[in-house]
Amino acid sequence: MFIVKESKHNGFKPHRGGMVASDAVHAAPTELGRILRSAVTIDMSLLRSWRVARRRNPCAFTLIELLVVIAVIAILAALLLPALNRARIAANSTVCKSNLRQWSIALRQYVDDFQVYPPGLVVNEMLSPSNPAPYVIWANRLERYTSTHWGTWFWDYPGRPPQGIHVCPDYLRLRGGFYEWGEGAYGYNDRGSTRGDGMYQGFGLCEYGPDENPLFISKPRLLREGAVLVPSDMLAIADAGLEARSIDTTTLADCWGDVLLSGMPSGTFLEFGKELPSPQGNRNLFLMRKRHGGRWNATFCDGHGENLKMAQLWDFRKTAVLQRWNRDHQPHPEIAP
Repeated sequence: MFIVKESKHNGFKPHRGGMVASDAVHAAPTELGRILRSAVTIDMSLLRSWRVARRRNPCAFTLIELLVVIAVIAILAALLLPALNRARIAANSTVCKSNLRQWSIALRQYVDDFQVYPPGLVVNEMLSPSNPAPYVIWANRLERYTSTHWGTWFWDYPGRPPQGIHVCPDYLRLRGGFYEWGEGAYGYNDRGSTRGDGMYQGFGLCEYGPDENPLFISKPRLLREGAVLVPSDMLAIADAGLEARSIDTTTLADCWGDVLLSGMPSGTFLEFGKELPSPQGNRNLFLMRKRHGGRWNATFCDGHGENLKMAQLWDFRKTAVLQRWNRDHQPHPEIAP
């Protein structure tokens, strides 16, 4: 490689060897060399200043950088939170479906053993200190086939919350109440598609006479297995309808579910145009939409379960919905709400 060096005769001459920065600078005219030396000095000064600043604040952010990071985090949170909420709802619904599956198996075993369906609620004739509940419900009848005991629970249960397959996670999240005989997360289709306002004779899984009230019956008539004409489309046990507590109660529970699926819950009346908006109805409907994302888990007499929309379970204006409540698979509009 050749470089140019100054000579006494013509000012420059070729020179064999490596390129040296100082030689190149001194080989240039005087003015050009001065400019190059000044530029190198300025660049080195800036480099030293930058290094000193980095040593003093090695992890510092500018305001713009900080705002950009905050904006990115906010956008990611807005995208992820709905997905996380859907995942939580799906997880709680899966646990609820598992609970109902176990109730379905227990009901199937009871029917296989006795060839009848259990009564929904009857007077307890065996009252004692160890059995203080005034009524026996369907869950008590199925205890022998499950791993949990219904027990004696009351509305304010923070000291001893209920356990096992009696508890729907979303019902507990909504602070649903448990009472020793009348309130819980799941309901039994005892009367079918009746109005529920004192009308007990229906076409569900219990046989009540025209003047019979289960609150005063200790020896009910039992429905034989063969009376259910279409078990695959006959509701057995499902998420209970929710009713909000009134604000003047002293209970710690915010809502309650009826252990008997009797009549439409008031929130569904509002949903399907059978009731005008009211504070209580609005609250009931809000609770029903909040549990399982507005869907309902249900199990049928043949043992299978479904995740239903509210209209598939409670819209009594539709014949197909009414049919799945009644053991003869007929709509019976004369007794519907």
